[in-house]
Amino acid sequence: MSYLKSTLHLILIILTLLYMAFHLSSQQRGFSEEYLIKNWKKWLKKFPVPEDAIELEKELSFPSENQIKSGIYLWRPVGIISLLNGNILVNDQKACQILMFDNQGNFIKKIGKKGQGPGEFSNPVCLFATSETIIVGDTGNMTLQFFDLKGNHIRSLRIFKTYIDIAISKEELIYAAPLRVDPRSPLVDVLDTSGKLLNSFGEARFGGEKSNWQIPNMIKISVSDKDELFIAYESYPLVCKYSKNGDLLAEYKIEHEVMKEKEKINLDRIKKGQLGPMTIIYSIFASKDGFYILQNFPRIEILKYDSDGRLQNYYYCEYENEYHDTYFKDFFVMERKSKKYFYLLKKVPENKVVILRPKIILSDKERR
Repeated sequence: MSYLKSTLHLILIILTLLYMAFHLSSQQRGFSEEYLIKNWKKWLKKFPVPEDAIELEKELSFPSENQIKSGIYLWRPVGIISLLNGNILVNDQKACQILMFDNQGNFIKKIGKKGQGPGEFSNPVCLFATSETIIVGDTGNMTLQFFDLKGNHIRSLRIFKTYIDIAISKEELIYAAPLRVDPRSPLVDVLDTSGKLLNSFGEARFGGEKSNWQIPNMIKISVSDKDELFIAYESYPLVCKYSKNGDLLAEYKIEHEVMKEKEKINLDRIKKGQLGPMTIIYSIFASKDGFYILQNFPRIEILKYDSDGRLQNYYYCEYENEYHDTYFKDFFVMERKSKKYFYLLKKVPENKVVILRPKIILSDKERR
């Protein structure tokens, strides 16, 4: 039995690494830089910004150059969240640490280190927090690790699945997206804080049962204040809303021209049995009255939808330089003094947290 568990553990780790590799600009692998820049400019012209779009501008980014010189830098960050006190947490998978900053980018502390003991990580891939607790999903040590809001280790929970994303409800139900090893496996597991599996739900939508089904059904998850779970498919313009019991409440097909174009490309690649679909939805953030989604190419866009799936606001930011391979992996929205700020985790061409804000404050829209 122990040999079987070890073998399964190894398989899951390999699949996780493959998943990460194919999602790092996988759609651009094998093309020359000249072709990629030409294609980027073509998409900019083909998909112009809507007239009512709200432009975002950079307020600041961190770690700063001085922080980097002092050893505060991001090696391979994979997630970013905020705490109720306004502090920011960045999950650095490569460094096996969680970095804590305040909301202006001032460094506070590092949480954890590489290892197998309490408060130590081997491959931390997902991160979430409640009003009292920080939870880190570590696929290397097969644990969920719990910390208080100051970063002190509380306990470790041994699990026997690899989870690629987690979210916690107000009732402290843990929604976890497993790295699935069977096309018929559910998309989401529901656990209590003791690690007991309470429920599983959600069916794969894309690809066949025999091959090329796993990456097309990769998802990002976020839970609202109403304990409704939002699931976004990374490779398709589709968001599903579930109740805490796993009942499908709604499906939202995102009507967005860039995403439709990417969907056509992905469907063609699946049909041909090709790997590496284009990422369409990079991350999702549930709000009080709906959800936001992030997409990256040919410009940075954050789209705000209401609880009925209607587009409310279109936020965008052009690339700072003529660089065709800029992208952001994760984000969240914070309100400070009744103004929205978007905290984005930048992966290419450098690892940074970038804070964006509306360039022109439109009061009617900003209240949404």
